[in-house]
Amino acid sequence: MTRADPRTLRLLVALLVAASFAVGWWSALSSLVIRWSEPGASHGGLVVMLAAALAWKERRALVESRRMPAWVGPGLILLGAAIRVAGTWFAVEPLTFLSLVPALAGMTTLLLDLFTAGTADTSPPSTAPPPVQSRQRLAVLALPFALVVLALPLPFVVESEVTGWLQSVSTSVAVFGLQLLGQPVFAVGNVLQSGGVRVGVAEACSGLHLLSTQIVLAVALAFWTKRPAWQRAAIIGGSPLVAVATNAIRLAGLLLAHSHAAPASIPLIHDILGWLMAPLALAGVWLEIQLLRWIAPEASPANSLAGSASNPATVSAFVSGRSTWNAT
Repeated sequence: MTRADPRTLRLLVALLVAASFAVGWWSALSSLVIRWSEPGASHGGLVVMLAAALAWKERRALVESRRMPAWVGPGLILLGAAIRVAGTWFAVEPLTFLSLVPALAGMTTLLLDLFTAGTADTSPPSTAPPPVQSRQRLAVLALPFALVVLALPLPFVVESEVTGWLQSVSTSVAVFGLQLLGQPVFAVGNVLQSGGVRVGVAEACSGLHLLSTQIVLAVALAFWTKRPAWQRAAIIGGSPLVAVATNAIRLAGLLLAHSHAAPASIPLIHDILGWLMAPLALAGVWLEIQLLRWIAPEASPANSLAGSASNPATVSAFVSGRSTWNAT
């Protein structure tokens, strides 16, 4: 009787785990893809791809990092299954979506333990990379799965509250900016009024999609580069301000277009202002980084992604000097 190849057994177990996950969460994944087709959550697919790219970039750290206890992977999968059952039983869709996170984390940990069992670094001591065994695998996966959480649609109650707040704040900022420019304008609720022109701030124009994308970009940028903790917090904390300011510029531009442009050109101007929101938001993040560099020039990102060909820098998302983010 021939003995089965260990690699074949590992592959069969991996396929069984993946198939079990697909069967258990297929309906949740289908619902999530449908929600990502809506305007307010359309950033979700892009965020998941970014999280997968981050995990792939950290693949060496994942292989060499300290293994978790054997029960962690199955335990996380069972936790996800329990949240999934609770979300289905009580008809709470956000819980169903949230159950994907621990289930994916458990499946990833289980598969990594399966395929890296008995592996060791065979590099010569003089050329071996810095050790990363002190980091646990869940710590390495923390940033990718944090991005996955940000890709999940907000609960309806939270989304309604955030949308209302964004409408109100964007309206106030747009009124303030237009008044600084000498434009006679005032707000009635979420409606801008200037003379006989009235421009309402609809829920679809509240900037929620831009805010979600901005926060994801800020989180990835803050952990991607080597910066002091307070600068990372400033980048993340400033993302809502950048999103609100960008949306206010669009609202002000629409009011000016309704006041001074030909009626036939209003739809085109509306579309152009919508297309400009993403570049303006990126410009706002760039200005924020330049401001931080000016405030603390000694902490400027010389060790960031730009790097230097003559002085390669190691960028760590969690522990300084212990990561596979190599900038060359």
